[in-house]
Amino acid sequence: MLLDRFLLNTDYDTQKEATSITLELQIPEFKINSGQEKYYETTTQIAPGVYFENINIETTLYPDYNFFGTAAITTSSYAMQVMVYRSDATHFKMRIRFYGRNTTTIPTSTTKAAVHLFVATQ
Repeated sequence: MLLDRFLLNTDYDTQKEATSITLELQIPEFKINSGQEKYYETTTQIAPGVYFENINIETTLYPDYNFFGTAAITTSSYAMQVMVYRSDATHFKMRIRFYGRNTTTIPTSTTKAAVHLFVATQ
């Protein structure tokens, strides 16, 4: 994973949004067994540069919740983790990991991550 965070110095005193992207994964209903892991992922391209990231995650599995950066949900039947990160200089990736705690069926879902990329300005 790239280290793309830095501190503003005295030459820069504000941030300006450079771009905004949305990553979306539609996952059909599936069965997961106890102890089984299942992964889904998507990638999108961005312009190279140094950005501050603001990431907001929403999922239809938990419509009343908004997550920032990373989402981790644990129920008695399964655990779900959503990771959104810059995978290289020109790509952002959203990866969803399901882990079965008991054998269960996970309903159809849509997970979206809005990524706002900011640059330092004067």
